[in-house]
Amino acid sequence: MSTDLPDDGWQSTLAPNRLGDRRPTATRETEHTGEGDPMAAIYDEIRDAANLICQPLLLEVLVGTESGSKPHDAVPPDADPEHLRAAVRRLTAIGAVHALSNDASPDEPLTLTSRGEELIRLLRELETDTLA
Repeated sequence: MSTDLPDDGWQSTLAPNRLGDRRPTATRETEHTGEGDPMAAIYDEIRDAANLICQPLLLEVLVGTESGSKPHDAVPPDADPEHLRAAVRRLTAIGAVHALSNDASPDEPLTLTSRGEELIRLLRELETDTLA
């Protein structure tokens, strides 16, 4: 997964020292690049995946889009509007959804791309594996 996403102000909701939010040890002061070190590449991919699925309202918007709901209708009524906009921006940036109009906003319908369908499939597979 790429980390070249726009800075939309979203911060990880993972607790410190948990998967996806662990800081390098003192012997590794530089950020992992994933180049040359297979374990670093795996670490980067796991961190990116954890940050993606832990982003507030992202999964609700993704599943709502699959069922034909507008992002605004797919989340609780008291949802933070900025978190909702950030989730829509992130899903659009990674190519999981596509706006039907020129503006990807919480009030406009979105459509799943093949990448979004694959993301949902993988999440359901993960859930099935976890429950087994």
